[in-house]
Amino acid sequence: MKRSLIIIILLVQTFSWSFGQKNDFEKELNLFRFNLNRLLEKYDDDKILQQEFYEDDTIVLLIDSFLVKNKFKIRNYKENILKKHENYSNVLFDVEKYKKVNVEKTSTINKVFKRNISTYKLLFINPLTETELYKTLYLSRIQGYKEFEIYQMKKGITSSLIQTQKIDKNRWEIIDNSYDFIYKFIYDLEKEEIIHSEVLERKKE
Repeated sequence: MKRSLIIIILLVQTFSWSFGQKNDFEKELNLFRFNLNRLLEKYDDDKILQQEFYEDDTIVLLIDSFLVKNKFKIRNYKENILKKHENYSNVLFDVEKYKKVNVEKTSTINKVFKRNISTYKLLFINPLTETELYKTLYLSRIQGYKEFEIYQMKKGITSSLIQTQKIDKNRWEIIDNSYDFIYKFIYDLEKEEIIHSEVLERKKE
């Protein structure tokens, strides 16, 4: 199960920076990530695949230092990404055509995001990367790998519609309309994570 999770995360990484804005911080972030390649050469493949890094591992110390040093830049970066999709009215959908998924089904996915791993924190600097991983885990674990494979093929042809709306100082609502499924998230900038999620599934005609 852990190996499949890592593979899913790698797939999501191909998506991870597509919503970013080309600003000075993103250039700094990309250069930092690129320079980690040289460091990763010192680790064996199994350690990288399993993400089994200790607190005193050099890569963990470097990532944590980068995240602390750039805390305010990261918050602004996240907020700029969310603002980019603010009040995008085309995301609206016919509620009658969807049914809400049982919350118990999605609760197991939420546990994944509670893992305090530095490499995950680096990946989730982009909040829409976190929502994309949620979608991917939902389809692969709850709906099954066939549904996940279909989603991956469709994603190469189609696109989701994303709308964001600021709720208060720290919280943003994110709606991701992927046609077959509607995903609703509450993202907290202070906690740097999704704090609420729900899924709507398109009814069979």
